[in-house]
Amino acid sequence: MPSDPFTWIGILRRQSYLGLVLVLALINGLVFIKLVPPWQHYDEPGHLEYAWLIVDRMRVPKEGEYNQKMRREMAASMIEYDFFKNLDLRPNLLSQTEPIWIGPSQTRGLPLYYFLIALPLKLVQYTDITFQLCVGRAISLCLYLITVIAAYGIVRDITPNHHPLRWMVPLTLTLLPGFVDLMTAVNDDVGATAAFSMFLWAGVRIIQRGYSWQRIVALGVTTIACALTKNTVVIALILFVMPLLFVQFRKSRHRIYWTGIPIVGLFLLIALVRFGDAAYWHRDTRQRQSTNTPRADAPVGKSALQLNSSAGIFQMIPQSDLNELRGKTITVGAWIWADQPVHASLPILEYDGQKIKQMEAITRKPIFHAYNTTLPEDLTRLIVSIAPETSLEDGNRIYYDGIILASGDHSQDGVPSAQNSNATWLDWKSRSVRNYIRNASGEKSWVVFRSTVDRLLASYVPGRPDLYFSMLQDWRSVKWYYQVTLDNLLKTFWGKFGWGHIPYTVPGAYPVLAIFSITGMIAAAISLYRHRRALSIYAVAFLIISGTIIWLFTILRGLNSVMGSLFVPSSRYAFPAIVPTVLILNVGWLEISSWLKGKFGSRLLMIILLLSAICLNILAIYTITRFYYGG
Repeated sequence: MPSDPFTWIGILRRQSYLGLVLVLALINGLVFIKLVPPWQHYDEPGHLEYAWLIVDRMRVPKEGEYNQKMRREMAASMIEYDFFKNLDLRPNLLSQTEPIWIGPSQTRGLPLYYFLIALPLKLVQYTDITFQLCVGRAISLCLYLITVIAAYGIVRDITPNHHPLRWMVPLTLTLLPGFVDLMTAVNDDVGATAAFSMFLWAGVRIIQRGYSWQRIVALGVTTIACALTKNTVVIALILFVMPLLFVQFRKSRHRIYWTGIPIVGLFLLIALVRFGDAAYWHRDTRQRQSTNTPRADAPVGKSALQLNSSAGIFQMIPQSDLNELRGKTITVGAWIWADQPVHASLPILEYDGQKIKQMEAITRKPIFHAYNTTLPEDLTRLIVSIAPETSLEDGNRIYYDGIILASGDHSQDGVPSAQNSNATWLDWKSRSVRNYIRNASGEKSWVVFRSTVDRLLASYVPGRPDLYFSMLQDWRSVKWYYQVTLDNLLKTFWGKFGWGHIPYTVPGAYPVLAIFSITGMIAAAISLYRHRRALSIYAVAFLIISGTIIWLFTILRGLNSVMGSLFVPSSRYAFPAIVPTVLILNVGWLEISSWLKGKFGSRLLMIILLLSAICLNILAIYTITRFYYGG
């Protein structure tokens, strides 16, 4: 990498530039605090309520706990600042029995961030609730400055003196509107971002400088801080060992460490996962047994799907198949039997808020059951669920085989026969009919977490780990989700304000920012390869692995909602990885500047990048002002 394309700006060669960046971050943060009206951040009322309850109760509040008087004051403030403008909602301030609506309660969250907010709130406990919000935002601003310091510390530890990344990365954090907007809100994502950034700095410092009791304590304290702040950064409990191992790798010249990694990884993989569940069928509930089982009495193939009375699985129909099914009459059916006679549900159709099911008497012998319905023309999603919705004695199971979703009314066509073990095509009254269900009889299996591993991960990882894992193996049916999510992550990363509902007002802003992002990442990959021998390889690996895990969990976060009201995650869940992310982007942009011939071309590109960041902040301020103040 070029050592310093800004040698002509002497002030940036001195350590004082960190102070200058912090002053700029403070000013920009205060601008956003003043600019964004009260309560106009993600779940800000609920987050302040949590901290307020700590002060009021002198303890961590229980989930769902609230104070009606405080909620009344907060809701009145929300009305005063036009929070409910253009919304078909207005809280009932006179309610005595039901909690006054201020948005989702956050009392199920981890407590550390809220304790930090509660400390100064204790001093202003009896002041106006809006002023208390400003105090809470000021504490978030302090955590924002800590994050900028951590970014500088990380880059300083992995780069030589006077390297431009030492000012580029902290300055980017200062001039990234989407990031500054979040970090000046009352939100536990602020605490998660600061805690994880400090954790990364502690890890990098150990890797680069080796063991000392102070560094190990710093790593331990920041790990605990992550574990007590938010579930998005609890992964620090696992990543904690990585810097310690990397120190050993750096010290040792023996190849045993490198040859041991694949072996340990293989055994770890075997310990964590297993084959056995039916492919393309996602678990809606947990059951210890596999969802498919060999059955001698299976009408189709050699296997069937098995469920207990409380279990449920589902399959999403890919978007490409929906084009052939919209507005058509379809037939849904399956061969069903059970260990004991029961009344149970046939395969259930779910689409766009609708749910169609039919109950039938099920015997101990496989019998084909089916029903017909007509799908709407504007169908956007279609899910087939298998959920018995019945009661079975312990140890008894219900079995589904040859699940069918076929175009047309086949109610008078009798019982179909499958052309193959997967029932992808059916012979129905001398006609060949396509079955849109994949792996209809559970013949194919895929990899799933072992039940004990899944339950353990569920205690620390947001959402459903088992569902994340299966969705990763079903790209075809959830491709639309990844497209929607990546689009929203890009927009909220660079700036989409309020509760994620205020985009930039300039047409074409996000496509340009997408080009900046993609070119930066591609150029960064080239740069890392070109300079691989000069890199602090262990520190860089630690940052990239940690950042990738955070982003991956963010992308997968909304998969839990694909069956109902879709939740599309925003970049605030990935901001704990902001330092590795911004570092990668800046490495890429710095690499591009080195391709330009002559010092003037390099300097020109860097000036363009700096001016672009300033213009983006101006655009953000204009966008927020125009939306909230009509300017």
